[in-house]
Amino acid sequence: MAAMTHAEARTEVADHVDDASNKRWSVTQIDAALKTQIAACMDDYISSGGDRFDEEVTGTTSGADNELDISTYDPLEIKGVSVQIGSNFYPIKRRKRRDRGAVDATARALQIYLVRTPSFPTSTSDPLITSDGTTAMKTWPTFDSWVCAEAALQLSVKDAELQKALKRHADRLRHICMTKGTASRSIRFPRRAPDIGIDYIWDQGGQLIGIVRSPSWLLYEAS
Repeated sequence: MAAMTHAEARTEVADHVDDASNKRWSVTQIDAALKTQIAACMDDYISSGGDRFDEEVTGTTSGADNELDISTYDPLEIKGVSVQIGSNFYPIKRRKRRDRGAVDATARALQIYLVRTPSFPTSTSDPLITSDGTTAMKTWPTFDSWVCAEAALQLSVKDAELQKALKRHADRLRHICMTKGTASRSIRFPRRAPDIGIDYIWDQGGQLIGIVRSPSWLLYEAS
């Protein structure tokens, strides 16, 4: 099913608040609420373990700090990183940036599992949930409707009676997204990773993935 467009989302929000002619709430106000709730619903869904927006991208680290620039993807969240050893990829642990430690000097091929930061649609004919203003993210009708319901709820904050009905509707849509909004995928049997002694850090400011030596490996080398 096609993703909801920006124009369709405006109409759905206006219908929720019984203001089809935009006399009480302008399209500017509706857009502001949609923008807020796209971010809020995405954060809520991802933090609850939802994976429908996950993407797998690849690249190789390089440079003095042995990093991989992922700014092209503008990630909202990094779900995991795997490093290639031989012909297989193995997951490595994430470390806090302040604990980065020694840089691993070897160029590494990586698989990165991430969620892009949503961008507000460029025009009314574009999808509501986009990665760059025009390209649809892997959304689905229930999620789009949840965003619209939350946007209407935000607009109707001073209307207690309308709030009750909208809150029930939004809660129902959220429940469906959280319980059924999981991507179907083939089962991968976990591989036991060799002890290669590296971790990764994510520099959100510069949108870089860096590979560093793990503390346990440094202690091993020191001994």
